Amino acid sequence: MSVRSVLSGLWGARSPRVPLALPRLIMWRAVAVAGLGLVLGLVLGLLRLHSDVDEELLAARTLAQLSQHLALLPQQSDEQALRTLRLWQSEGELRHLQLTVRDAHGHPLLSTADEPPQLPPTVAAWLDRWRAPESFTVAWQVARPQGGAWFIALSARPDSERSEALTFLLEGLGVLAGVVVGILLVMGWNTRRALAPLGTMVSAIGALQQGQRDALRHLPPMPVAELEAVAGALRALADALAQAEAEQRRLTRQVLTVQDDERRRLARELHDEFGQRLTALRVDVAWLTRQRPSTDPAAPVLAGMAEQIGQLQHDIRATLARLRPWPAGTEGDGGAAWVEALTALVASWQRAPGVGTTFQLDLRCPPASDAWPWPDGLAADVYRISQEALTNVARHAHARTACLRVHLSADGHLHWAVEDDGVGLPALGEALRRGNGLAGLKERVWAQGVELCCQPLSPGAERPGLRLAADFTWSAETLA
Repeated sequence: MSVRSVLSGLWGARSPRVPLALPRLIMWRAVAVAGLGLVLGLVLGLLRLHSDVDEELLAARTLAQLSQHLALLPQQSDEQALRTLRLWQSEGELRHLQLTVRDAHGHPLLSTADEPPQLPPTVAAWLDRWRAPESFTVAWQVARPQGGAWFIALSARPDSERSEALTFLLEGLGVLAGVVVGILLVMGWNTRRALAPLGTMVSAIGALQQGQRDALRHLPPMPVAELEAVAGALRALADALAQAEAEQRRLTRQVLTVQDDERRRLARELHDEFGQRLTALRVDVAWLTRQRPSTDPAAPVLAGMAEQIGQLQHDIRATLARLRPWPAGTEGDGGAAWVEALTALVASWQRAPGVGTTFQLDLRCPPASDAWPWPDGLAADVYRISQEALTNVARHAHARTACLRVHLSADGHLHWAVEDDGVGLPALGEALRRGNGLAGLKERVWAQGVELCCQPLSPGAERPGLRLAADFTWSAETLA
């Protein structure tokens, strides 16, 4: 089953006609806050309405009392009239009006404009530039019993009215801003809460990019239908990728098995055909050498032919050693044969002429047995990657020392590493993709379900060297 079929089947099962739960979860608290804001605005508006009505009625009563007192001024003495007006002034306040009383000489007797302006000067100046208020004054004279007259003036106070209107506007804007802020806070909190599982999915996707699919497989159930659909698709994707990778590893194992079988066939043919023919040819040359005297001009030629045949036989034996997954006579996955094969492999490179590298073997394992419980083919793969890694060291590393480390524990763990103090590889990534045998080595390790670690042994040093390592683990369940 392909990844595309898994995704199409999963999403195909969820029709767009299914109502989405995520918008509802995000919006319902915001709607509640908006409704609460409307109720709060209504309550504040009603309270302001009652307050304005009371203030208007009080101002109307104050203005009516003033009219009454002004009507009686011609019948009262100056002292009595001033006392009456001051008493009226202490009991009430004109709303948006200013009363001024002056005597016949223009001296002020009473004024109700003692309080400072309602608006800050900057605000008042800005409002005046936008639209200046229109004011008016109504003035008249009142005759006095002692003679003369008082000048009475009522002037409009637009700043007071404008300040009251601005206060009401600011209160409304404050309520509106509170509602908006509340809606945004609730929507933000609700959105974070509803989308919090996305963080888990993003982390799982990041783990997938690093090759860790277990995070996708173990995604918890999501509280939202849409997120659960995405999580289900990711779980299915992880399963499909695991199946595809398992199939790819199986095919790689088959290819490697075919390659090993072909190497065995070639090794048999080289041994059976070329080996026998070279042996017969060497016998014939030896017989000819014995039949001719040492002074014969052909004697040196025959000696050279014998030497060349011996060198050819040595090269064929070396080729046979590389072609066989196991040295001759030690085939199998058994412990004793495996230990002997690794020991012989390191010893062969130690004895190889012209290499200039000291090879060491660090082999730790339980008592040798022909029934070590490990996966099929792992013993042969460890031998083959050891063979390839040591060959790379001998050919390319120019190392002084190299060490093959194989640590096998009875609890199902095998640590393998090859370390050298050579010149290293300047471009490890490119070397792993091509050349130097590292690509095939990595492929063989990957076919066993393990990633190859390839890094400098001494980073930053003049001779950084190279370290190849892999850790193979298995359990009794995987062997069943």
